[in-house]
Amino acid sequence: MNLISSILSFLLRNFYLTLVAVFAIYFWLKPETKTIINVTNYSYEKQEVKKDDPRIYNLWDQGNVFIINNSNSTIFLESVEYSSNSYQNSYDPVTIKIRGNSTYPSKNNVNYIFSEPPNSISVSSSAGKTTRWHLRR
Repeated sequence: MNLISSILSFLLRNFYLTLVAVFAIYFWLKPETKTIINVTNYSYEKQEVKKDDPRIYNLWDQGNVFIINNSNSTIFLESVEYSSNSYQNSYDPVTIKIRGNSTYPSKNNVNYIFSEPPNSISVSSSAGKTTRWHLRR
């Protein structure tokens, strides 16, 4: 009983330290999640999944975002480059074909899903340029 009261007393005296420790332990033990973009013929759905999801279990280490193309059509993942320099050199986008009924693991976040990316975004001059990714049909 004396040990329990000593522990409680310590925790109460060091409330903020205890709070930080609890949050640190929570986030340390929390399982990692990644994103699935499940594409059908007419729509898509984004889901957060854990490693044990059977759809991507074997691909888990190959990407952060998994595009599952459950449609009958080929879809495309395309890079879009933005620059702080208005005199941007010519840019050849990277285009990745994702065939129907297949899964593609991407290390890049998909910023625009079946919507046109903007012509320009704000890019800091210290960054110089940035790349966004666009999923299109």
